[in-house]
Amino acid sequence: MSVSISHFEGNALCAAALAWLGQKTLGIDLGPVEPRSDGFVGLFLTEDEQQFVKDAPALERGLRANLVWCAKEAVLKALGLGLTVDTVELCCLPADGSADPAEWPVRPRGLWRPFLATCGATVVPGGGTVHGIWRSFSGYVGALAAR
Repeated sequence: MSVSISHFEGNALCAAALAWLGQKTLGIDLGPVEPRSDGFVGLFLTEDEQQFVKDAPALERGLRANLVWCAKEAVLKALGLGLTVDTVELCCLPADGSADPAEWPVRPRGLWRPFLATCGATVVPGGGTVHGIWRSFSGYVGALAAR
């Protein structure tokens, strides 16, 4: 079994699936929606992710920044890497083509939406992609990635 657990202040997310040939296949992350500084966004997010955050209405920028961060953490957990690699070596963005602020990040509430992580060669040999889903909860965001 591949099991991934994340928790924050009494809230938790857990995912489990059959593992293939003993490899970790799932990663999940849960975090609060909180303001993220320009320094954080500039240091840990790719240029495309930074634009995704910047394109949001002001009140949703923290939400988008935290969605991206949770997605990165979930992908790196699914790959068995954790935060051992530079987070700008993977880019997590909406996978359904809907970046319209009226549609994103997750309307109606409670809907899991797809994201795609494009990984550099230091994350996945030769580069590659990882699929996932993300959503917001009341004051929180969560992401699940599968490899």
